[in-house]
Amino acid sequence: MGEGTGGEGNPPPPDTHHDCPPHPSSSLLIANPELNFAKIVLWIINQKLLTGNQEVNFGNQEVNFDSQKVNFDDPEYPIDEEEAMSDYVPLNDEETIAWMAQFLQVAASVAAQFGVDPNELTPLANAQADYARAIQDAHDALHAYRAAIRAKQDARRRAVALFRQMAQRMNHHPAMTNELRVQLGLRPRQHGRRRKGVGLEVPSIRLEVDAGRVVIHFGTDPDNEQRNSKPEWALGANIYIKAEDEAEYRLLAFDTASPHIWEYRGAPKRFSFRVAYRGRGERDEGAWSDEATVSVGG
Repeated sequence: MGEGTGGEGNPPPPDTHHDCPPHPSSSLLIANPELNFAKIVLWIINQKLLTGNQEVNFGNQEVNFDSQKVNFDDPEYPIDEEEAMSDYVPLNDEETIAWMAQFLQVAASVAAQFGVDPNELTPLANAQADYARAIQDAHDALHAYRAAIRAKQDARRRAVALFRQMAQRMNHHPAMTNELRVQLGLRPRQHGRRRKGVGLEVPSIRLEVDAGRVVIHFGTDPDNEQRNSKPEWALGANIYIKAEDEAEYRLLAFDTASPHIWEYRGAPKRFSFRVAYRGRGERDEGAWSDEATVSVGG
C-alpha cells in the first residue's frame, strides 16, 4: 500500500493538515462509493460557501472551483467533463423551483423524441411539489420563530419590570435584611458602600403613652435622657410610624433631640414606630432600630 492511499479500490483519506479541513462526514462520503456523486459535489459546494476558499485539496484528490473540475482518481466516481464545467441547478430555492418547472414543461413536450414515457416525469413533478411545500414550511417556521422571539422578549421586559418594581419596594423597606436579600436573589448591602459620613450605629427606642400622646425616646440610652446621646455624625433621627391597618412605614418626623412627642386623637389603635439616625443630608440615613408598638387613643 503506497503512501497517501486508503486501500485498493478506495480513495486516500483526507489530509487534515491542509488549510481547509474536511467536514466530519467527508471521510464517510469518500469511503463509501455507493453514495452518489451529487452528494459529494453538494458537500464540496458547502465547503466553498462556508470557507470562501476556491480550492479544496485532499492529497491527490483535488477540487478546483475556478475550473469546476472534480477528480477523485477512482472509477467508482464517473465524471462527465462537460457537465462538470457548469452546474445548471441554481442554488437559490425559488430559482430552483422555477428551473424545475421549466424543465418539466419542456421535457413533457419533447419526451417522445427521447423515448421518455410522460409517466416517468410524474415522480419529478411530485418531488418538485414536495420541495415547494418544504420551502413554504421553512418560511412559515422562520416567520413563526421570529414572532415567537419578539413575543418572548416583550414578555421578558414586562415580567422583569414588574419584578424590579417589587424588588426595589421591598429592598428599601425597613424590614429588609441582608439574609432576606440573599434569599430573594438580591444583592446584599455592604457596610463599606454606605453613604460617606454615615455611621453604623443603630439607635434604641422606647415608647411611653400619656393621655393620647406617644413619647418617643430614641438614642444611645433612651431609658435615661440624662445619659442619652447620639453619634457625632448624626444631626438627629428620622421617626417612622405604621398603624395596625397599614402595610408600610411612613416618615412621621425628623427630630434633632430625644424625646419626640406625637399626639393622637382618634379611635383606639395600635401603632408601631422605628427610628434611624440621620446626618445633615436627607439621604444620610443610618440603619433602622427595632420595632416598638403601643396602643393609643380612645
